[in-house]
Amino acid sequence: MLKENKFSKYLIYAIGEIILVVIGILIALAINNWNTQKDNRIKEKVALSEIFQGLKSDQQQLIEINTQEREVIRFIDSLNLEFKHRGHFSTDSLQVYLGKALVGQRPKFVTTPYEVLISSGIGLIQDKDIRYGIAKYYGRSVPDLETDGNDLFQEWYDALLPIIQKKADYWVLGEILVPYALDSIFDNDELFRVLKTNRDNHYQMELNSKKMLLENETLLKKIKPKIQK
Repeated sequence: MLKENKFSKYLIYAIGEIILVVIGILIALAINNWNTQKDNRIKEKVALSEIFQGLKSDQQQLIEINTQEREVIRFIDSLNLEFKHRGHFSTDSLQVYLGKALVGQRPKFVTTPYEVLISSGIGLIQDKDIRYGIAKYYGRSVPDLETDGNDLFQEWYDALLPIIQKKADYWVLGEILVPYALDSIFDNDELFRVLKTNRDNHYQMELNSKKMLLENETLLKKIKPKIQK
């Protein structure tokens, strides 16, 4: 072609070949990107489905925690009333109040789906609102409430359990405590000093579990439509 002085035609042919190659590369990249996006959306749906199931499990536990904390506060208030004004409640009632008030619990939430998501990259979740909500729930709310529960349990173990072991004739954790003598319980200023702090901590636990429950339910509502598509 060069010998026949057809350089311009050769150049046009070469440029055409280059354009075809570039177009082929762009198409291949577009297909690869589309496949990647499709794969990511599948992974996102799986991750959100697992998070959803974990949140449902947490929801039930949060309802139970919130209910129990309110009950413990009510029982402590009844004991404090009896401490100030003896004779308000029957012996049987007081034994139940003692059993249900002098408790400690350590909540543990399902975090495996979140840990899997973090290992895959939380950026997998496209919706910024959901992504932020998940990160806040698992990064702050869960550890904070578990810490509250651990602190309450430690307080029970260090301050209340020794009193229980010393005073109890019969004891079923969270159900009933029959002391050797009720007078020895209600003459125990140390116990009621501890219960005052304990009540405040149970109140904080109740408040935080209620906030976390609202957070949990909000996330469930936002995630549900995403996994039903």
